Amino acid sequence: MLLYTAYFFAKRLKKNVHISATLVLLGTTIIALGTLILIIAMSVLYGFQKSMTKNIYLFYAHYQVVPYTTAQDFNHTVPLDERCIHNIQSFPQVDHIRAYAYKMVLLYSDSEVQGALLKGTTHLGCLDNFVIQGSCHQLLANEVCISKAMAQKNNLCVGDTIRMSTIEENIRYRKLKIRGIYQTGFKDVDASVLFCNIQTLRKLNKWPENVAGGYEIIIKNEVQHNSLLYRHLLKHLDYDLHLKSTKYTQAALFDWLVILKKNITIFLWLLFIVIIISITSIIVIQMAERSTMLGLLAAMGISYTKISSIFLWRSLSFIIPGMFWGNALAYAFCYVQYKYKWIILNAKHYYLHYLPVEFDFFYVLMLNIFALLFMLCIIALCLLLFIRFLPIKIIQFKN
Repeated sequence: MLLYTAYFFAKRLKKNVHISATLVLLGTTIIALGTLILIIAMSVLYGFQKSMTKNIYLFYAHYQVVPYTTAQDFNHTVPLDERCIHNIQSFPQVDHIRAYAYKMVLLYSDSEVQGALLKGTTHLGCLDNFVIQGSCHQLLANEVCISKAMAQKNNLCVGDTIRMSTIEENIRYRKLKIRGIYQTGFKDVDASVLFCNIQTLRKLNKWPENVAGGYEIIIKNEVQHNSLLYRHLLKHLDYDLHLKSTKYTQAALFDWLVILKKNITIFLWLLFIVIIISITSIIVIQMAERSTMLGLLAAMGISYTKISSIFLWRSLSFIIPGMFWGNALAYAFCYVQYKYKWIILNAKHYYLHYLPVEFDFFYVLMLNIFALLFMLCIIALCLLLFIRFLPIKIIQFKN
């Protein structure tokens, strides 16, 4: 009976009042725009975190096993112990292991000589997400994959040959064919790193087949790597090997993500405050417009609960449609961006080629519930403060 009475009065408030109709339209628009921006901002933040984290781990892996030394010497080797690798690979959290090695080289072009870092690995599938021309699968001994920045700087393209020499006492020269061109968005990598098959580096360094510069451990996507997993992996390594986490070796990239999250969170809270202030102002104006009716109801002995329920029903008449349209437009935007990637980013500044979005229905549902309850609490608080006036003062307010 209480709900029906409140609904009846709320419907009566809606009729034949031009100002109320305008306020309802304004309130619906504000909530729709606010909900739209909130959901898009949250989806972009979640998309950035997921895409950036995925790219970092694809490229650098989750953990690196290297010789335990204080000097960064690319000539140090790690024995590829089959027993140790098998034990690590047997972990259910581990996806795969890849051996790698680095070597400093000089690249010769028609205009200049450039220092570069040649990286060889047994699993070149890590470049699949970054290759923009050609291919990097199953590189032969005389083939490499270079970055877009290096290709533009030296006027090279897929199929061209690049000259290279080692930096050591016994200099060796090689001609390498460009099989693919990649772009990661990581400035240091794009500026100087070439990729090749690890056999190329083994021949240059005269290493046997059972050694490498180190090996990288890739964890499955659905697994959260933590200190417990780190300790378990460390138990299977020899005493002279060091296990490094990418969260520490690439701390600058993860710090950038933390800063981005803080900035967007602050923006979301400021936007939420603006929406609350706007909705509160509309409700106060509506109560002032109907102040005589409020005073009469209070003077007749109608309880605060019944009077509040009337205006809560009235508020829901534009909160629910506004949130509905905001969610619908946000979902449409996220779907179009996810499908067609029409908003392009500068990879030099954002590390990604397009705006990433991740529409998580659970988080969106929680955001909607929290926003709805919070707005209703603010409206109820405004009603409590307004109705605390004496009924006679409320009646005289309009006069």
